[in-house]
Amino acid sequence: DNNVEKQYGFMILFFVPDWEYNVNRKASVMLIEKLASLPAVSLIVKANTRGTGSLSKEELGRFQDKQNVSFANIGHHSTVLIKKSNIVINFASSIGLEAILQRKPVCNPVYLNGNSTIFDESGVVFDAKNDNEVIKFIGCVKTLNCKNPEYLPDDLSAMMVSSPLSVPDKFKTGDTLDRGTFPAEDGSFNCPAPKSLVSSPETVVG
Repeated sequence: DNNVEKQYGFMILFFVPDWEYNVNRKASVMLIEKLASLPAVSLIVKANTRGTGSLSKEELGRFQDKQNVSFANIGHHSTVLIKKSNIVINFASSIGLEAILQRKPVCNPVYLNGNSTIFDESGVVFDAKNDNEVIKFIGCVKTLNCKNPEYLPDDLSAMMVSSPLSVPDKFKTGDTLDRGTFPAEDGSFNCPAPKSLVSSPETVVG
């Protein structure tokens, strides 16, 4: 499918690893199936172009009736897909570094990979130990306010001077601004790994 545009407002980008890197292929495809069944999401699946990271005809056939699932080909550049996405699921691939540089929430399903990677326990990605934790993490990211163009850094600083009470509490610690919670200049946030997991992310829309 050459169309990898969003069908819904929330986009999940799944990078398929090289199957030969001690990856549990069956469990990985099952996870993709579960993600494809989540409501109100678009799922983009990008195969590993350097190795054996493609899906078989039988595996692809499982998604033929899923209008919310697209399979990016070699002409779809990973950096562009990452920019469009709301969350990136990646393991056993260095493309995760690009997702981190683009300030995207990254889920690292460590249980699918028999090898250790630089992402494991790094603190900059969320290490999921099973499918349930992956889905719960997606639910958390959907509930986080990861894009808030109404409040840019300069706006918050000006509001603190002119009307401190008008500054939302999430940008303050006590009575002072907490710059660690500030958005970037374009209003986007570097969504952190959640402190708690949503038990029913399927109820979160958009």
